[in-house]
Amino acid sequence: MKSIATDSDGRLEVKFNSKGQPIGTTSIKLSSFLGALVREIVPITITDWRKITPGMKEVLWKSIQVRYKVDKEWQKYYVFRTMADLWRASKSRLVSKLRKAPNEEARMNLKPDNINSEIEWKSYVREKTSAEYKAFV
Repeated sequence: MKSIATDSDGRLEVKFNSKGQPIGTTSIKLSSFLGALVREIVPITITDWRKITPGMKEVLWKSIQVRYKVDKEWQKYYVFRTMADLWRASKSRLVSKLRKAPNEEARMNLKPDNINSEIEWKSYVREKTSAEYKAFV
């Protein structure tokens, strides 16, 4: 992520194939950028990707457009669909780590930086490590 953030080439051109999927080396940078961006901006405590606020969507889209040449509506659709997948995968990996953590201190150390409230984090941890959640999954 550091090389992406400090790269001074300007906006990078993203090439897409006939199926609307990004291709080439820029597509790899885009995917890495999207994963890091969504983990940093969208809290995992949100229950559903579709519930992110319009303001958060705008921040995400502007952040992407500053770095990449993706201006068309279909490109925006692809990017947001990809971010949703990356966010869910990240959330799933974190929940797995929470469930394997040996104690409360280890679970607290897993708190993402974009969760400001310790109370919110503890509530999330309690929910994801509860017997009801384990039975649901």
